[in-house]
Amino acid sequence: MEMKWTLIFCLCCTLALDVAYGAPTR
Repeated sequence: MEMKWTLIFCLCCTLALDVAYGAPTR
């Protein structure tokens, strides 16, 4: 159970970083 939420959290963080840093540079 712990691993599942950790994975989801990491995925959300990666997505947020991609939106924050990826969008303006494109």
